Amino acid sequence: MTAVTAIETQAAHDTAAVADRAEHHVEVASPARTAVAFALWATLVLVSAVWGNALLHARVHMQIGAPPLTGAPDWRPGIPLATAALTGILAAYGLPPLVDRVSWRKLLVVAPVAALVWTLTINAVDGWTAFTRPVHTEYAATAAMITAPQQFLHVLLAHPSQFNIHTRGHPPGLPLLLWGLRALGLTSTTGVAALYVLVGVAAVPAVLVTVADVAGRRAARGAAPFLILVPGAVWMATSGDAFFTGVSAWAVALTVVATGRHDRWGDVLALLGGALFGVTAFLSYGLVLLALITLAVAVARRRIRPLLLAGLGAAPLFAGFAAAGFWWLDGWAVTRHAYAAGVASRRPYDYFLLADLGAFLLAVGPAAAVALAWLRDRRLAVVTGAALAAIAIADVSGMSKAEVERIWLPFAPWVLVATTALAIARRRRTARLLLVAQVLTAVGIQAFVRSPW
Repeated sequence: MTAVTAIETQAAHDTAAVADRAEHHVEVASPARTAVAFALWATLVLVSAVWGNALLHARVHMQIGAPPLTGAPDWRPGIPLATAALTGILAAYGLPPLVDRVSWRKLLVVAPVAALVWTLTINAVDGWTAFTRPVHTEYAATAAMITAPQQFLHVLLAHPSQFNIHTRGHPPGLPLLLWGLRALGLTSTTGVAALYVLVGVAAVPAVLVTVADVAGRRAARGAAPFLILVPGAVWMATSGDAFFTGVSAWAVALTVVATGRHDRWGDVLALLGGALFGVTAFLSYGLVLLALITLAVAVARRRIRPLLLAGLGAAPLFAGFAAAGFWWLDGWAVTRHAYAAGVASRRPYDYFLLADLGAFLLAVGPAAAVALAWLRDRRLAVVTGAALAAIAIADVSGMSKAEVERIWLPFAPWVLVATTALAIARRRRTARLLLVAQVLTAVGIQAFVRSPW
């Protein structure tokens, strides 16, 4: 039995008995509750926008132009935008029956392909150069400067201001990876952009495998269309955070599946998931919070062994970087100091405590808010609850004032797990309307805001 087969076998949980239990965990929300959830979503977004614009008019230099989003107002209708809208709406009506009809293995292929098509379509509004433009000034630019990895690590700790804001605001994992790929011949920004997109959409099957393991395949199928048509796809193709999303999603998936196994493959998956968590920790400091999802599921299942093995899997990454002169906690301290001394000092904490949530709500769309109001499956509530706790910690920390529409992309699919409630409750019409709302949210963002990513 291969590792892939082991994952699929353990992730099955799609027998009639499991499906029936899943339905019993779901209480169909009343139309009033649905309306309240949608209204709260819209109100929080609106308040963060109005408050942010008031601060801009008061000449508070926050370096954001379209509160709560980073970027600038730029109304730009046209054929590409209309094409994206039409494609998204057709997908909103076509995806639910498709994900119900195809086999499970095919779904794990079809879903990321569909997510790729949606991501490319919604981002093509600004032309194909929009995919590569941000790459020039971020991690790839740093990778081109690296001559010796150990020297790079030393300079990053001692003189972080020598690097661009993305590099000095993160661990050295992605620049070093891109440096290694350059040595293998991947030097074009197009290649780097393709890497971001492909790894980013790989998060979709990772989340599906996780949901199937926790609550059954039927629940996973219900979430698939929402994972595909996420408004956050606007930023998924143009930032390194897309890459972070894919890697971290598989770290969570492997470790969660490991908590449900009691054989040697469970141990292997825990070690592999831990190794990916180690990689994740050196991609973005804040993404260590995603370990809360694994921790929550492990506690619910009363499984400690997979957590210990995951720790063993992550340890070599930390030890290797430490041996090269980069201790993770030192890097975190340097980043905190550099961030506090930079633009963060001009961004009001109280405003961004709210605005960050507003930006994230735009990234996950109104369906997430409505689904959370509908969700009654305790197994899935463990996952979404842990994700929401991670977001709350990140928000209160003040380490991500603004730009969270891309920074918090790795948290988005774990909140959208709640959308399984819509399918299980057999409210297909409501689900399709919410999928259309997701599409229109993405189209609206592209129509009115020009993002730097």
